[in-house]
Amino acid sequence: MAVSEFHGSQHVIVHEDDSTDHPYDTTGAGGTESAPHIVVILAVGHSESTSRELKQALRRHPQSQPLMLALKRDDDDAARLIRSGARGYVAISEPPRAFMTAITAIASGTLFVPLSLQESFAVRYLCPGNDQPESQLTSRELSVLRLLAEGLCNKEVAARLFISVKTVDTHRMNLMRKLGLRTNVDIVRFAIRRELIEL
Repeated sequence: MAVSEFHGSQHVIVHEDDSTDHPYDTTGAGGTESAPHIVVILAVGHSESTSRELKQALRRHPQSQPLMLALKRDDDDAARLIRSGARGYVAISEPPRAFMTAITAIASGTLFVPLSLQESFAVRYLCPGNDQPESQLTSRELSVLRLLAEGLCNKEVAARLFISVKTVDTHRMNLMRKLGLRTNVDIVRFAIRRELIEL
């Protein structure tokens, strides 16, 4: 693992193996996507500041799959960070197995929150005013949505995510279908409304 820091948060890059491939390459030899690049972020600053840093990090490395490790559980912070692009949230008060379960879940493309948070989040999702439609997207679809909303074309998105243009188009069609969007303008409006990108 490699450790580095940015502003008030520390992040640990988790590699699946010790290969010499590019650390941000998400394609295998056959052109298919390999295991995601998981980044464990220790949130030690203000939650809004951490959320901004997370969004900035995702713009620089949109293929990363962030797991937030919180010093203290906060349901509102968890919701904010996941909305900002985190693929998981674990407080250090959780049992050690929760951390490893989170890594495994995110590696398989699943959004992870521990059982202690699921009831709280279920209430959020069931309340009409708190619905988060982007939660139904896969991590890759969410990355594609963000980049398209920032004005990148399919070819540019493909280059940033190290996938083919055809794969980008497939993700684009799937996310638009799931969210009920019809045009790129709809994608931009949705991303702004849901605070998935910064203006």
